[in-house]
Amino acid sequence: MELSDQEREELMACEFVVVGGGEDEIPAKLIDIDYDIGITIVNRNNTDQYLYCLISKSAMTKEEYGEHYTYWEDHPGLYDEIFELMVTNIRAGEIKRVSYRQILNKYSAQSSYNPSSETCAFNQ
Repeated sequence: MELSDQEREELMACEFVVVGGGEDEIPAKLIDIDYDIGITIVNRNNTDQYLYCLISKSAMTKEEYGEHYTYWEDHPGLYDEIFELMVTNIRAGEIKRVSYRQILNKYSAQSSYNPSSETCAFNQ
């Protein structure tokens, strides 16, 4: 799901929240999005709190990601489905953690690490 420059700009301007996971709504901010690199989302009120990191296979190196390097090969189709979900949810103004979880469950996949400036495709 390649994004045009206009689509990317529109997504970057969206205001949205992250809901679920036992927390109140978290106002979120999209740091950047690119299909070939990934997605990074942080707490709008505390940009040191990373909420979601999605890293494409092409943006990973075996040295950096070790056992996670083959994650997308081990779960074909998962990256595309999560990327599309995030785009749809950002446009809708709300990312539901349960929707993300449902996709992971569908592929029998686990979220493998905590989002941080070191593990995200884009940092500040």
